This record gives sequence, structure tokens and C-alpha cells, in this order.
Amino acid sequence: HETDIVRLLEAFHLLKQDPGLPHKLVLVGRKTWTSSEVQPLIARLRLAPHIIQTGHVADEDTPHFYNGASVLAYPSLYEGFGNALIEAVFHGRPVLVNRYPVYVADIAPLGMQLIEIDGAITDETVATVRSVLASPARQRRVARQNFEIAQRHLSYRLLRRRLRRLL
Repeated sequence: HETDIVRLLEAFHLLKQDPGLPHKLVLVGRKTWTSSEVQPLIARLRLAPHIIQTGHVADEDTPHFYNGASVLAYPSLYEGFGNALIEAVFHGRPVLVNRYPVYVADIAPLGMQLIEIDGAITDETVATVRSVLASPARQRRVARQNFEIAQRHLSYRLLRRRLRRLL
């Protein structure tokens, strides 16, 4: 959704105010937004040199993007369960997520340490992302804790066990 990408671009712009931040924003997947608002915003914020737009990525190539990311962002206002969000957790990456309804109902109660936004990027959000980017030890600790929670509640092993009981 275009508004989700706009929110992400605005947050990235705030992060890039730190001249020591070498990171790029990689927008992975087919463009589901129109260029009417997104491309002019990229130009106005002078972000073009710091953004990579991949277009469609084959499923077998997505692990490379997960593993290469410092933080994964899911700024959507509306999502289903959030398989990509769970994949990010299983790949051991910090995650920024908007508190969309399914996340609030089904994922947030599990207690993972994700960077949450509630419809808007705040100064606190930007400070938290900067803090996470600056601390690889914190990234590893949080990733390990989130992975363990996801293993207990969201793994294929758990799904298979539950399906066997039903069948």
C-alpha cells in the first residue's frame, strides 16, 4: 500500500539525518503502490541514492534479503496473519511492525520484542531503531529471544503436532 511505503520513507529519512548511518532501504517485492506519491517523495527527500527497489523476488531468493537486513520493516496498516513477519523473526532479524489488527490479536500477545508503531513513526521509534542498529549484541539477544518464542508458538513442528491431533 502506498501510504505504508510513504510512512516507511519518512522514517528512513529521519534515520538518515544521522550522517554516520550507512544503511540503505531495500524495498523488496513487486510494487503494490503507484508512483504518484512515492517516487516524488523519494526525490523530495533526496533518498534515491539510499534506496534499492528490487521488484519481484523469487521465493528461493528471499532468504538472502532477510539475512542481509539489519532491520526488517512491516509498516502496513492492514495485513493477514503476517507470514513475512514471522519469517523475519525466524531469520533472526529485528523487526519494525505497525500494530495492525491481526498482529495485535494474535502475535503481540506472544511477547516478542519487536519495534512497534501505532500508525505513525515517532521520534521514539526513530531513536529505538537507531539504538538497535548501533548494538549488534542487542540485535543478537533480541533475535534469540524472539526466535525461541516463535519456536514455541509458531513453528511448523507445533503446527504438525496440532494437525495430527485434529486428524
